Amino acid sequence: MDNPLHRAGKTTSMNADSGVHVKINFNEAVLSVDDKTSAEQTATDLYRYKLRRFIESIGFRLTIALLFISDIIIIIISIAQKEPSYKLNMISTILSVIFVMHISLHIVAQGLIVGVRLFRLVHIIRTIRILQHREHFKTGSRHLVGQNKKRTIGNGFDLDLCAISDRIIAMSFPSKGKDAFFRNDIVDVGHYLDITYGNHYRVYNLCSERFYDTTFFHNRVERILIDDHNVPRLNDMIRMADSVTAWFEENEKNVIAVYCKGGKGRTGTMISVALLRTGICETAEKALDLFAEGRTDLRHGKQYQGVETPSQTRYVGYYDKILHI
Repeated sequence: MDNPLHRAGKTTSMNADSGVHVKINFNEAVLSVDDKTSAEQTATDLYRYKLRRFIESIGFRLTIALLFISDIIIIIISIAQKEPSYKLNMISTILSVIFVMHISLHIVAQGLIVGVRLFRLVHIIRTIRILQHREHFKTGSRHLVGQNKKRTIGNGFDLDLCAISDRIIAMSFPSKGKDAFFRNDIVDVGHYLDITYGNHYRVYNLCSERFYDTTFFHNRVERILIDDHNVPRLNDMIRMADSVTAWFEENEKNVIAVYCKGGKGRTGTMISVALLRTGICETAEKALDLFAEGRTDLRHGKQYQGVETPSQTRYVGYYDKILHI
């Protein structure tokens, strides 16, 4: 019997009860499907096939690989920088959009499972970037709260802390927990003092409203209780001045670190007293000016970061008079 599949030019058609009409042209080896659903499925498969060929091409793969490497390099550069870069952030945002589109193409062409695998890889890189942005945001918050006070920046530190003289340091409150997000972290402060001064530093806490575990500073902490925006008692001024003098005389390497909440009003008052008592400054006015000059960073603003409260300034003058009786 003659096989219809070998019959040149032969066209065969079938009509089933399902309504599907199939027409086969054996010369051209073409199968045409009139069923609407089957035709749409065939077109979708063809589209996914072409898309898969495109995303699996060597050119496309190399391009995506280079973009991934570029993003990693940008992350490393951003982490090394102290201040966030607008240009780098813009490039990173564009790369993020490209990676999302890349994942979407894989989901369409190869299914959800492959897309999820790629998403995990991109998620790792994005997580690193989010953590890096968090550090920049924390640094920005600290700078905002610290205003234009001089800071110690370098060797991995960025602290609201500065030297008023060779042996006197002013800083804001060393915090922990959520407060450390926008103020000095007590762990960082302790580490900085340890590696910079070793056993030759003593800390003076002037906050009546805040306290902490003194072991961060090896228990070398003295408290002078002064309420915020208020003045110290005269006997506390004398007590701290005598303590600082004795500490300085014990070893020429010894230094002090003084702070209140923001490291300005109460801190400036008591540091001015110490400057007078140790003979670094001769008058109350000179002591107050030296503190303000040492605490204010004019590169970042013109705001005066010295003692501003009239009563605090007046009490420094009172101590100056007592000292010269």
